[in-house]
Amino acid sequence: MGKNFDDAVVMRDIALRKLWAEGSFAKIGDTPYLSWRGDGLSMAFRTPFQALPPVSTKTVFRMLETRMISGGENRDYGLDVWANDLGKVLNIEWDADGRTELVGFRRGSWGEHC
Repeated sequence: MGKNFDDAVVMRDIALRKLWAEGSFAKIGDTPYLSWRGDGLSMAFRTPFQALPPVSTKTVFRMLETRMISGGENRDYGLDVWANDLGKVLNIEWDADGRTELVGFRRGSWGEHC
């Protein structure tokens, strides 16, 4: 798959351990997500039991401009990580069968805080 993919999966696993140990449920829009904030990071974990929020027109245009268009339907599980100074630095999705899609990944020192 490649180094970015492998590194992103490792970061996902580290972030999930932190979320399960220290996270709490907080609403993003109308939907509660397991989330965590601290050390300049924010994380949100989505499961199949939560509806995805609607995508705004602004987001669709930004995705088109940056060519960040996903390959289709969302996987059952998703993790988003934001670094306060960089914006979204990890967007990864997977399903129960182990199929994983790396939607976005940006390297940086933020990984030291997971």
